[in-house]
Amino acid sequence: VTSNRPGAMASQSEGINIGQLGPEQLYQLKQQLDQEDEVQVKALQQLRVALNRLTDSRESVEALKKQKEGDTMLVPITQSMYVPGEAGDVKSVMVDIGTGYYVEKSVSEAEAYFDRKIKYVRDQFSKVQAIVSMNRQQLGAVESLLQQKLRAAQSQQQSASESS
Repeated sequence: VTSNRPGAMASQSEGINIGQLGPEQLYQLKQQLDQEDEVQVKALQQLRVALNRLTDSRESVEALKKQKEGDTMLVPITQSMYVPGEAGDVKSVMVDIGTGYYVEKSVSEAEAYFDRKIKYVRDQFSKVQAIVSMNRQQLGAVESLLQQKLRAAQSQQQSASESS
């Protein structure tokens, strides 16, 4: 079994034959793969949060299109607190484009913006998900081989102690 993962103790193009690694090296590789898995899972969680936020924003813009100037609505102050308000100019909205910057966009421009961002985040989510899957397959192979080598070493020790 070889690993062609970048950063797996070899360059992406050369790969390593994990069958030739000793138990200590396999354990180190297992720890590295565990750490990478943890980082990637956190990245997936962050992407999921971003996707939910963008989807909520897209749905809000869609709902806003149905509002007319002067319609009453609840305006969020926090995630769990709202105040009554009236819809103003529903032809444009202020869109948070990150790091505290807001841009005024028409409703259709805002929809297109959120559609692009949602597509981008979904694509990134799929890429990271594929990496996690590959990482877990490699982790399983390393764990299995490590267990085999530890059992072999243990049976060798038993054989040596019985023959003494």
